Amino acid sequence: MLQKQIHMAISYENEAMNFKIDDIIFIINPNSGRQDSYKIIDSLLQIDANSHYFISNTIKEFDLFFSSNIDKYKVVVICGGDGTLNNALKFVAKNSQLVLAMLPNGSGDGFATEMGFGKDIPTLIEQIRIGDTEAVDLIEVNDGYSCNMIGIGLDSHIAAAFEGSNARGLKSYIYFTIKSLIKYKPIQATIQVNGTTFKGLYQMINIANTRQYGNNAFIAPNAKYNDGWLELVLVKPLPIYLMPGFIFKLFSGKLKPSKYIQFIKAKELTVKSNSENYHLDGEYRRMPEELNISISQQFKIIKVK
Repeated sequence: MLQKQIHMAISYENEAMNFKIDDIIFIINPNSGRQDSYKIIDSLLQIDANSHYFISNTIKEFDLFFSSNIDKYKVVVICGGDGTLNNALKFVAKNSQLVLAMLPNGSGDGFATEMGFGKDIPTLIEQIRIGDTEAVDLIEVNDGYSCNMIGIGLDSHIAAAFEGSNARGLKSYIYFTIKSLIKYKPIQATIQVNGTTFKGLYQMINIANTRQYGNNAFIAPNAKYNDGWLELVLVKPLPIYLMPGFIFKLFSGKLKPSKYIQFIKAKELTVKSNSENYHLDGEYRRMPEELNISISQQFKIIKVK
């Protein structure tokens, strides 16, 4: 098992590296999305019969493979969604040389979409072989990590409902969103950030490293994934008649500060709330007494844009 620890923040410039097929491992989550795992494997083997892959049926299998095999590879391709990627971050935090890439196959694919990863396998492998990399800020959240979006409130309620069902895909996500909008009650929260305390009722609290949840829903239009800053988005309870406009602006990337929406740049913050849950990159978690959130370091991904 890899034992190297990170004791200080690491920053990377964009750089090019030389990767061969033996340097690359595709980790496939068969429970994510709708693209058949064996079609992915067939495509890989048609490109190169020596391609390496691993099907991870459970988080336990995923963790066991990472901890015992990952030092054999230089590039890990996550074949799944934001949640599958999130599970890899704790290993990335311990291995500063590991490079990530995505073959998006989730319900939202927010991070993969922001980074420009597509579903074409030959193109992805060619981009990996070219070897251009770039840095992404890694967010530490209590004992976990995030690279895309942390949410408390409405979107974490949706994430919990989504996880508790067998439904997947955009249509199912829209269904749960509409259902939650009708029934959801705002949360009480206290946020300490930049020496200021905010306290009150909120529809949503988001801490963004990229602009979107997924499916091009841009909750933080000005967030940038490698600038060393988090984008805190505070959304107060919205009157029902403003919901259509909010949703339109969300999907058009036009959300702006208003009496209901506040954007705050921060490097660290603390959140206490009566919410029952929160999410890390779309993955449902039970809400602890408080969340301590900060940018801890950076990690590398394949640059495809």
